[in-house]
Amino acid sequence: MRYCFLLLFGLVLSCTVNAQQEVFEQANQSYEKGQYKEAITNYEASIAAGYSSDELLYNLGNAYYQNNEIGKAILNYERALKINPSLKDAKHNIEIAKQKINKDIVSLPPFFLNKWFKSVRNLMTSTAWGILFILFLIASTVAFGIWILSKERSRKKKGFILILPLLFLAMLFFSLGSSKKSYELHTNEAIIIVDQTTLKHAPDKVADDVLVIYEGLKVKVLQELSDWVEIELPDKERGWVEKKLMEEI
Repeated sequence: MRYCFLLLFGLVLSCTVNAQQEVFEQANQSYEKGQYKEAITNYEASIAAGYSSDELLYNLGNAYYQNNEIGKAILNYERALKINPSLKDAKHNIEIAKQKINKDIVSLPPFFLNKWFKSVRNLMTSTAWGILFILFLIASTVAFGIWILSKERSRKKKGFILILPLLFLAMLFFSLGSSKKSYELHTNEAIIIVDQTTLKHAPDKVADDVLVIYEGLKVKVLQELSDWVEIELPDKERGWVEKKLMEEI
């Protein structure tokens, strides 16, 4: 009975995967034919069914770009990079897409240590950082054991010298992995997906205007209140927009 259940489960899973792959291939074919709206529909259907990958999101970004929906193109390129930070084509296409959006808002340079930490963090997945943390923690433990148990003075000295650097690296990898995991779960970043909207001083349509912001702008999410979100722009200006006008990466 158990064997039959496992066999049935395997068949259902196989059929589901094949169906998702078929929809993905149909989307690719539609894209190649220049049928971008149909391609978008099929790519989005794959995501709605629970299938997601950097390739799918990258292709979806390309379809949105060709359909002149720049905000959603940038959104999906960013989501592809969230899965695979080394995807150079997505980084390149984001820069191309940005050339089509309004550039009135100037980004302030981030603090160099924060910029360095994020760039290093995004080199690998949280799982990879976690593996490095475990390996270096084990290595530091071995070095500690050599220092404590070794009878040879030279070996004890080597063990002692290695303890702190290995432990420091283990803690660094733990910090990078924790930050990356948190980013993977909730980026606190979003993309404006409408042509333009007005940033408000308060979460109310009749509140005073701050400035006009445009499609494709990447913003930092600070807090949510009902249907409104407080955001921070690249130039550190803050204000409120309706939640429906943006999508989280």
